[in-house]
Amino acid sequence: MSRMMRGLLSVTIAISIVFPVSVWAQDSSPVKVENYTGAIKLACVGDSITQGVGAGRGQSWPDQLRTMLGEQWDVKNFGVSGTTLMKSGDNPYQKQGAFNSAKAFDPDVVFTMLGTNDTKPRNWKNFGKDFEADYRDMAEQFAELPSKPRIFVCRPPYIALTGKDAPK
Repeated sequence: MSRMMRGLLSVTIAISIVFPVSVWAQDSSPVKVENYTGAIKLACVGDSITQGVGAGRGQSWPDQLRTMLGEQWDVKNFGVSGTTLMKSGDNPYQKQGAFNSAKAFDPDVVFTMLGTNDTKPRNWKNFGKDFEADYRDMAEQFAELPSKPRIFVCRPPYIALTGKDAPK
């Protein structure tokens, strides 16, 4: 199998393993490794799930993706625990230094997985009007970067209505 085919296969497998949730992208075809001369810069943007809270050292999904994709990929983790997608949320990702760092990285590919913390009851007030608009705003900010990255948006995982935040 050629290096190019291994790269495409790695990306497809990695996305399937890492993201059992739905993924949206304007162009969801595999990233063509042969179109890049250097390492492909991949920014992983998200909350504690991306950051790897609760995972062992080197076991966050960005760490595992880095291992699976190999040397041709420069995978960086820009996850920040407790953050919301919505700017009106209790801890907006776009107000974090990691957001500016992710943009400064000038990635070729961006995976975003935000929204889990937006499901907290205290963030429900503006959910209907802010969530989609704020996701579009974030995606547009990445799209305007000089690298013109491919952007993949992952739906947040299912949250069971149990525990301390469940409606009573």
